[in-house]
Amino acid sequence: MICEVIVFKGPNLIFDYNFFDANIIIGDLISVPFNGKDMNALVINIKKTSKHKLKDINPTFNLNILSTDDISNIKWISSYYHYSYILFIQQTVPAYFKNSLVFNFPKQVFYKLINENIKLNNPKQEELLISLKEQTLEKKDILKKISNRRFEIWLENKIISPLQSLPSKNFITLNKQQNHIYEKISKTNNAFGVHLINGITGSGKTQIYIKLLKELIKENKQGMLLIPEINLTPQIKNELLIHFKGMVGVINSSISDKEKARVWHLTKNGEIKLVLGTRSAVFTPFKNLGMVIIDEEHDSSYKQTERFIYHARNYAIKIAQLNKCPVILGSATPSLESYYNYISGKYNFYSINERFNNTKAPVPIIVHKEKKLISEQILNEIRDTLNNNQQVLVFKNRRGFATLLKCNSCHEIYKCQKCSKNLSYHKKLNQIICHSCLTNYKILSQCNSCNLGTYLMLGSGTEKIEDFLKKEIPNTKIVIFDSDHIKNKNELQNILKELNSKVPMIVVGTQMLATGHNFKGINLACILDIDTAFLSQDYKAIEKTGQLIFQASGRAGRDKDATGKVYLQSEYPQHDFFTFIKKDYCEFLNWILTQRKENNLPPYIEDALITVSHTNINYAFKICKESIKDIPEANKMGPYPAIIEKIDDKFRVQSVIKAQNKILLHQILKKVVSPQKSTACRFTLDVHPTDNL
Repeated sequence: MICEVIVFKGPNLIFDYNFFDANIIIGDLISVPFNGKDMNALVINIKKTSKHKLKDINPTFNLNILSTDDISNIKWISSYYHYSYILFIQQTVPAYFKNSLVFNFPKQVFYKLINENIKLNNPKQEELLISLKEQTLEKKDILKKISNRRFEIWLENKIISPLQSLPSKNFITLNKQQNHIYEKISKTNNAFGVHLINGITGSGKTQIYIKLLKELIKENKQGMLLIPEINLTPQIKNELLIHFKGMVGVINSSISDKEKARVWHLTKNGEIKLVLGTRSAVFTPFKNLGMVIIDEEHDSSYKQTERFIYHARNYAIKIAQLNKCPVILGSATPSLESYYNYISGKYNFYSINERFNNTKAPVPIIVHKEKKLISEQILNEIRDTLNNNQQVLVFKNRRGFATLLKCNSCHEIYKCQKCSKNLSYHKKLNQIICHSCLTNYKILSQCNSCNLGTYLMLGSGTEKIEDFLKKEIPNTKIVIFDSDHIKNKNELQNILKELNSKVPMIVVGTQMLATGHNFKGINLACILDIDTAFLSQDYKAIEKTGQLIFQASGRAGRDKDATGKVYLQSEYPQHDFFTFIKKDYCEFLNWILTQRKENNLPPYIEDALITVSHTNINYAFKICKESIKDIPEANKMGPYPAIIEKIDDKFRVQSVIKAQNKILLHQILKKVVSPQKSTACRFTLDVHPTDNL
C-alpha cells in the first residue's frame, strides 16, 4: 500500500511512500527517509497506486495524532482562510511530534495527604506537608521538595495516596438567572447551537460553565474551554481543579513542547476530559467532544494575525457544528459580530444583569480632563477610597513612561528608523523602544535632527501615571500591571497574590488587567485617555474602546459589601459615545450597528484585507494591484498605503475586498492572484479583519 504524507520540516508538498504494516491509518505519525535523513511525517491519505518510484517508510512509532475528521476540519479552515492546508498542519501540530523519536506520555495523577503522623527531616518536607494539607499535588510538584525514594516511602507507608480522576461532588449553587440559562442550554440535549451569554462582569458565567461541564463529563464526553490570555490561566485552572482534579489539560504558548504533546495525545485518547487553553488549543484533537466554551468571546486575542491567519472563535464554532455539540460564548461585552448573529436569529441569547453576589454594577461618571494627568476630582476619589482601606484601579492602555519624544527646538519627533511609528520611553528598562518592530534606540542628550534641542517626554504610559500618583498621593503602595512589569508566571502569581490580599493600594494597568480577573478589593476604577478612539482611522476603534471601558469598569465593586465607583476622564465629555456608555451594553451595540449600517460596513457586508509588504513601496503597490486585477471594481478598494505604512523596514500596501455575503466573498477571493515566491514580498489575506491598521 501507499501512503501520502506531509513531511515535518519538509517543503510545502505531499509525498508518497510504500508501507507494509496493515495497522497504519490516516493521522499516524511515522518516520520516513527524506533527503538523506530520517524525518517525522504525518499520514494524510492511503491509496493503492502512485506514478512515482517510491521509498519505504521506516519502522513506525504506532502513534496516531489526528483522526480523519481532524484532518478534514483543517482542510476546511485552510480553505476558509485561503491558506495552504499543508502549512496549517505544519504549524498546528505540536513541535515535539515533529522532532522526537520517543513518545512516553504519563497520565496526570494527583496525590492527597491521608496520614499527618510523619517524622519530618527538613524545612522542605515541612513546607510540603503544609501544602498537602491545603490541596492535592502532582508528583512533579512533590518531587521539588523530596527525593523520588522518599516519595516511594511515603506512598508505601500510606502517607500519601493517588487521587482518582473523577468529577468532585462539590456542589455548584446558581442564582435564578444563572439557573435559567443552565436549564435552557441543558434542554438542548447537547445538540449543536450557539448560546451567547451576555453577563455583566462578576455575574458568575464561570459557575454556569462548570455546572454544564460536570453534567457533560458524567456522560463520558469531553469539553474545550478557550480563554483569550495566558495570564487568566492560573485563576480559571484553579477553579476547574476544584471540580475536575486530574482531568484538566492546559495548552498555551507558555507550556513546554513535550507537555503540549502530552495533553494533545491524552485528549485524543479520551483520558483528559477538559482542555483549557488560548487560541492554539482549538486545534487539539478530541475523542468525544461534547461542548465548546469560549470565554470573553469578544477578545481580539482569539484572532491570529501572524503566519497563518485564523479566528479561533469562528473555527471552534465550526468544530462544534461538525461534532454536533453546543457552543457557549460568554462575555460582559459581546462582539458586534456575535450580537448581530443573535439579532439575525442565528444565535441564542441570554442576559445576566445582576452580579453573582447581588452587588450593583457601577454607572460611569464622566469627568472633563484638566491640564493634570489625572483631574483633581478623580484624585480626591482615589484618596477617599484608600482611606477606606480599599484598592484603586487606574486604567491606562499604554505601557512605558512617555509615548512621544519631541525636540524642544526644531519640534522633530523621534521616530523609528524602521517603522512609521513614534518611539516610546520605558523608564524601568531605561530604553527607547519601537512598539511595532521592538527595536531599541539610544537615549540621546540632543535632538537627532538639529543637534540643538533636547527631547521632551510627551504623552503618558503606565510608568508616568505611577510617577504622577507617587507625587500626588505619597506613601501609597502602587503596582503596575502590564507586560513590562509581568514577564513570567511567578511575577504574575506574586502580583495577583498582592491584589487578592485586599491591602489598600493603587494598581495601574493596561488591557492585560481589564479582562477576566476577579479582584474583590478594588472599589474604584479610573479610566484615562479614552479620546484616542474618537480620532482613530480604524472604524472598529469605538467598539473596542467601549468593550475596554465596560470590562475595566467591571473590576470595581465586586466584593459583596462594596459599592463600586467608575470614573472616565475625557476632553470630549459631551460626545455621543458617553451617552450610550452609561446605558446598557446592548444599547451601546445598537448605536454602533446603526452607524455601521449607514456607512455600509461589517457586519452588513463581508470583507477581507490584502496586505503586501516590501522594502520598495512602489513595488508593493505593483504587486498589490496585480493581486486584485481580476476582481470587479465594485468589490475592491485600493491599493492604498496602510495606516501604519512601514513596519520593520518594509512598506505596507493594502486593498479591501468586500461582498454582500460570505458565499460571494469567497467566490471573489478565489480570483486573488498570490505573488510568486520570487517577488520577495510578504503577502497576507485576512478574511474578516479585526482591524485595518
